[in-house]
Amino acid sequence: MFEEQFKPFIMKTRLKKLIIIALFGSIYFPIQQLQAQCGAGFTSAAVNFDMQYMVPTALPSSPVNYTFGRNGMQLKWTGVNTFRGPGAEHTGEGLSFGVGNDLEFIVGNGADTLIFDKEVTNLRFSVYDIDISQRMVVTAKNDLGAAINITTLARASGTTLTIAGSGTTSASATASSTAVALNATNATANVTIAGPVKSVVLTFTKASGTDSIYISDISACNNNTTTGVFATNYQAMSLPEIGQPSYMMASFGDSIVVVDKTNNTSKLIYEVPGMISIGGAAPSINSLAYDPYNQMVYYADNARTITNNKIYRYDVKRRINTVWINDVTTMGIQLFFNGMGSGGASFYDGALYIGQDMSAATAGVINPETVYRIDIDTLTGNPTKASRLWARIGYDGFTTWFDWSDFVINNGVFYNFNNSATAAANTGITHIDLNSQAVTAGYTTAPMSQVSIDYLGNIYHFSVSGPTASYAIYNGAGGLGTPVTFTGTGSISVTDAAESFKFPYDYGDAPSSYGIAFHLSPTDNLMLGSLVDYEVQNAADTTARGDDTKNTGVINDEEGVASFPTVTTGNTSYSVSVGVTNTTGAPAYLIAYFDFNRDGDFDDAGEQSMMVTIPTGTLPSTPVTVSWVGLTGGVVGTSFIRFRLASSAAEVANRYGFASNGEVEDYPVPITASSLPVELISFNGELKEDNSSYLYWSTGSEFNNQRFDVQRRNSNNQWETIGKVNGVGNSNQLNNYTFTDSNPIAGENYYRLCQVDFNGNIEFSSTIIINVEKEKDSKNQSFSVYPNPVNNVLFVKATEDISENNNNTVEVYNISGENLLSSVIQNNLQQIDFSGFEKGMYFIK
Repeated sequence: MFEEQFKPFIMKTRLKKLIIIALFGSIYFPIQQLQAQCGAGFTSAAVNFDMQYMVPTALPSSPVNYTFGRNGMQLKWTGVNTFRGPGAEHTGEGLSFGVGNDLEFIVGNGADTLIFDKEVTNLRFSVYDIDISQRMVVTAKNDLGAAINITTLARASGTTLTIAGSGTTSASATASSTAVALNATNATANVTIAGPVKSVVLTFTKASGTDSIYISDISACNNNTTTGVFATNYQAMSLPEIGQPSYMMASFGDSIVVVDKTNNTSKLIYEVPGMISIGGAAPSINSLAYDPYNQMVYYADNARTITNNKIYRYDVKRRINTVWINDVTTMGIQLFFNGMGSGGASFYDGALYIGQDMSAATAGVINPETVYRIDIDTLTGNPTKASRLWARIGYDGFTTWFDWSDFVINNGVFYNFNNSATAAANTGITHIDLNSQAVTAGYTTAPMSQVSIDYLGNIYHFSVSGPTASYAIYNGAGGLGTPVTFTGTGSISVTDAAESFKFPYDYGDAPSSYGIAFHLSPTDNLMLGSLVDYEVQNAADTTARGDDTKNTGVINDEEGVASFPTVTTGNTSYSVSVGVTNTTGAPAYLIAYFDFNRDGDFDDAGEQSMMVTIPTGTLPSTPVTVSWVGLTGGVVGTSFIRFRLASSAAEVANRYGFASNGEVEDYPVPITASSLPVELISFNGELKEDNSSYLYWSTGSEFNNQRFDVQRRNSNNQWETIGKVNGVGNSNQLNNYTFTDSNPIAGENYYRLCQVDFNGNIEFSSTIIINVEKEKDSKNQSFSVYPNPVNNVLFVKATEDISENNNNTVEVYNISGENLLSSVIQNNLQQIDFSGFEKGMYFIK
């Protein structure tokens, strides 16, 4: 019976709606009134049962969840009531709230219940065909479980129903013993509840037997504050960083790829292992969708079998593939002949929308197309609820109406692409409003299937087969632009497409005035410490804690530095121990930046540390030391330090911007007032003829000065104390100190003073360098340079006569290794003019 009625139903109901709109516009007044009554702060929403077709031979058990805008509605039935699904039988909708097909129940003594996820207002619906002594009692409750008034319960027309209790907490409609025809309007009860209402119970009784009743489309107002409104510009999260192209995700076979729209090439993101091969066909992915906020890929195995009931998820940031839902039927999702294979999918507004396609056409077998919305817990990422959104007949036993469809969602509109060559008119591409569940536009097109959306919200159709794959922009009115071919991985055959994609980055999270630092692509072989937590977008924060709260993995990846030594405004140099992982097989480079004068940038002289080369094989168990020299202008208060690690020295030498790998970590660091009033006038050193390092320094005044610890940096980039020199305690006159390092290491020796007062407080001097050659030729000379830091003039002093040696030169290099000056040393005391140099750090050779 149903199969025979279905084909004319497809065409006649569409024709019926067109005629009704033309001739009986008043039939829509209730919906218009509803929208008007919703007012500011509310959104009208509906469950349109025309959009929720169900196969009569495979009806779900109670309950069924439906989408209700961004809200949700559960329909459940009890007792002897039997759910029949929406059908074309009932036609008596005059003066009611219904349009189109209604939901049928066979009822006796039992209840049907509507339960909303969140309270709604101005709820309205109609119940049809209450006849032959049936009685319906309507009750409702709010979110607190308190009974609320049924605003009105009224007859649509005629006198067949007796209404009682309208305006109270229990209203009833009682039918006479007379039977009415399906097209009659005098057995219809219109229900309105101002609310707020959380649940409605329709309790039916009948003296004997059962009979059919029908429920119209259900409409109400959603409170935007509690239920929210559909997001606009949702894909803008994938806005590329400067210099990065725009990507769209697709799949071919068992591989997930992204297509670069700048050069029209594709690259592999992940190849799924162990996919199922059915009937000798190559394994492949379908139902591909991408969450751009949490960077999760959702997909199903395209193996078309009823036992294929899983949804998978691939975490792009952590490169972990899991079974996200082991059995979708446990969430109330109905599976048919194809299981989860061969379906469309899209991710939008925090939820996964996923469907199943019809199976191959089989004579006499009705095959459906269905789409569900799966809501996701924002904290755990686990699925919480599946709700029906859309359904249609794919094959009715005679004609294929929908087949191999894909869809995409943007700004609250569901765009369905139908690939059936025998699709009904205006169903090749349809636009469906998610609030009203109504088609807002429909186009007759050539068969189409896989679609994607970019970060601007542009929709693209992907070709399915080769010899080369292509994509074309959708014009929003049923047409496509000129196809653009792309090459690379997956350029032969596209099996599905998904949303806009952006590669994961690790962002700095210091305040935005310091500039955005971002490191591309997840890797666990080059990082600060032993953790990297990749963000989706800039995490700038006033406390440098943004990437601890904006990521989804609750990982605090700022663990490269265990603690920071005390730093005061009197520091002229500073050092920090940093844990680093480098197992890349090649050296990496680390530079840090310290806003010592707290002016909101890292631009000032001395604020960039010396570059540290990180050999491959370095692990956090052996920390390295990052040092600043020439710090000036310290200001009391909380400042920020940024560490940048990458394989490119040039990339980390930029205080912000792009790095191709590695990690950035930003930290708040307090600067305190100097508690050590020791005036260090100079600190110098020179190499003696016996290859010992002679260090000498002077103070202009001292207070509470216990001693100086002389420190030298060892081969592991750590500072170690090689001697101690007692201070004079308290003094207001010039004091001179010396220390000899009789056994310096070959090459460059870095020295500093750690001044310690009697209370244990410490302060570091600037760093000086003495180059030691163990095999010292008698013709080689030793030099010292001062002052450090330099203002305008630097002195280069030879420790012995150089008049007979004209081969001595002095060279100046910047932090990038560029030679800025080269000059022959002609006198025992030579001057170098630095007045034309920019503030910063330089190397003297």
